[in-house]
Amino acid sequence: MAFLDDLGKKISSAAQTTVQKSKELADSAKNSMAISGEEKEIDRCYKELGAWYYKTHKDTPDEEAAAVVQAITQSMDKIESLRAEMEKDNRPKIVEEDAVEYQFCPQCGNKLKKEARFCGECGAKLEDPSAE
Repeated sequence: MAFLDDLGKKISSAAQTTVQKSKELADSAKNSMAISGEEKEIDRCYKELGAWYYKTHKDTPDEEAAAVVQAITQSMDKIESLRAEMEKDNRPKIVEEDAVEYQFCPQCGNKLKKEARFCGECGAKLEDPSAE
């Protein structure tokens, strides 16, 4: 009987250790998720702060920020130019690669299969090329 009593104690001890380790693991996962959430909030705030700074200081940026402000302005100008170019001919462009035809979304430029009716990237409705 002593063997069974000893075995019971060992099983009970192992179960308690397992429960404790499970609690520690759950706490660790909970903390990791909380840290990740806070990091996402910080990133959102950085983005918001940067957008505010750009809007309020784009014409007179600090010397340290001038290069970044200029890069943002150049990218915005390029986007505007590309959108204007796309608006000239608002129909999807069709290209062929490896015997598969693709089109490009007139809204965002995303590459899509020819038969697509909506852009998977921006959700824009595409014209039916067979309707022309």
